[in-house]
Formats: sequence, structure tokens, C-alpha cells
Amino acid sequence: MSQQLPIDPPHLQGAKPAFTIADPEAQTGLTDVIERRAIPERYINRYHTDHDVRCAFCDNHTPHRRGFTAEMKDGRIALCGIDCGRKYFGMEVAKNFERALQKTEDEAKRDAILAAAMEDLPALHRQVREKWLPLEREVDEIMRALPRFGDSLLRRQITDGGDFVIADVKVDWIELPDGGRKPIETQIERGRIHGARILFMDAGRFQKVKWYCETVVTGRDYLGRQIRDAQRLKYRMSLTQGVEDGLLYLDTARKFLAPENLREFDKALRHYRGDGSQVQWKKKGQTPGVIRIRDSDYERVTIPLPDLADLPKLDELAPPIRYKER
Repeated sequence: MSQQLPIDPPHLQGAKPAFTIADPEAQTGLTDVIERRAIPERYINRYHTDHDVRCAFCDNHTPHRRGFTAEMKDGRIALCGIDCGRKYFGMEVAKNFERALQKTEDEAKRDAILAAAMEDLPALHRQVREKWLPLEREVDEIMRALPRFGDSLLRRQITDGGDFVIADVKVDWIELPDGGRKPIETQIERGRIHGARILFMDAGRFQKVKWYCETVVTGRDYLGRQIRDAQRLKYRMSLTQGVEDGLLYLDTARKFLAPENLREFDKALRHYRGDGSQVQWKKKGQTPGVIRIRDSDYERVTIPLPDLADLPKLDELAPPIRYKER
């Protein structure tokens, strides 16, 4: 079902269901002229047109393109240019009307976002709980079990794409005009561990997404305390980033846990650690296989590899949580 922002007062039925309109003269029940020195009760919408409209409040009925629909105490509505309102009602009064309208707009949009979330988030929550969170936990188990080497070295040599480059350094000397020599270093790549940044990525991304979903839908935090709608909206707006981070984590794991890549990682372990550490991929039936890990104490552990071949794209998982003014 489509979700729309609430329509303004009843006399605006038939007008565009939004607070900012482009054709204010199409509103029904407009009063052409308001008596001098009359001050409205409030602004009920704003407009920005591509043609001139007449102000109902000023003596000259000044043509303008930006203004507000004002509601009088007796229920009449009339058009008022933004400058005329500030001049005839006083700057403070007009600014208060504008702030009150902005607050009403913000509350209406928040309510619409949360209403859409109540429809859409249960499906996302179910996907996360049943598939993506268990997959993330399988990856986490492997990451905790893997032996490491030189974290400071790894961090220094992680590329922008998240790979670890294994390189030799070749030094050439060039002659300087003053008779001296200057060394020029060139890196010669001899290996690359794809997705190595996963060794430094925080776990629990989809756990956060699951919690955000539950908080937005129930209106309660992890302690069961009721939270305000503004806080629910904050968590709702964090969901897209949470999903994006979770998918990046799993996609990085897919690259890192590929058989050929694990062999590169194993070679790097042997080179940099110089001990009995070992990481091997073994095929097992039609599954992605298993990873066999032996640390420097020669303790062995075998862990099934998760199936990361069919990860969703962000746009496949995130549309339910992207609010659009429909």
C-alpha cells in the first residue's frame, strides 16, 4: 500500500497532499482579500510557483512566487507572500508561524517514515535473522580462529581496495650532478591476499541491523524501555548504512576465503611467522568446503566454509528501508 504525507486541513482536500505546493491558487476556499491589520492563526503550507500570485494581506496585493497559505481564526484561508508576512505581521510573529509549520512538516514526515517502516521492516528483519546473521556468525568463527602475522605490517600494506600486497623492494641508485648518489626504491609485487582487510573489520554488523529493526518496529530499546519517535527515526535512518556495512563484510569474506586466496594467505603466514602455522582449504562434496587451521602450537581445527556465492546487492536488500515520498 502506498504511503503519503498527511493532507493538510479539510479545506485542502483535493489539493496536492504535501506541505509545499506549486499551484496555491488551486486550493479551494481561498479568500482573495483579507482586511487590513488582520493576523492569521498559523501557516498551513508553503508554496513556490513558477508564476506570480497575489498576496491577500498587503494593500497592493503584491505579486509574488514564494509564500504561505495562512489560516485565519475564523477558518478562512488566504495566500501571503513571504516578505509581506514578515512586514505586516512582524518579523517575530512571521518567523514563529514558519517555525511551527516546519515542525509540523517534520513530524508528518517522521510519522510517514515510521508508518512505512512498520510495513517494510518485518520482512527485512526476517531475512537478517534467518539468513544474513547466521552467515555473518559463520564468518566470525573463522576470523577468530585464524592465526595472524604482524598486524602493524598488515595495516601498512593494505591497499585502498582492501588487499594485502606481498612485495619485494628493489633499490636502484642514480647519480646526482654533485657526484653523490640517491636510492630509488621500487616495489615488485609477488603476491596478493584479496580481502585481507577483513582481519581488521569489526564483527556484528547484521546483529546491529537486527536490533535496529526491532527497536524501530517495537519502539523499545534493548532494555525494553519505551523510546521517543525521534529516537526511533534515528535508528531507522541508521539501517541503510548498517545493511551496507554488513554486505561489505560478507563480500570481503567471500574474496578472502576463496581457495586460491587462502593458499596465498598460508604462504604469507609461513613466510612472516616462520613457524608451523597453516591454513588449508579442502573440498568436501558439493559444499564450499572446509578450512583446516593449525596454529603455532600445532592445535588443529576444522571449520565448514559458509556459502558466500549468492550474496544480495545492496539495492536488493535495502529498498524496503529507503523511504520515498510516494
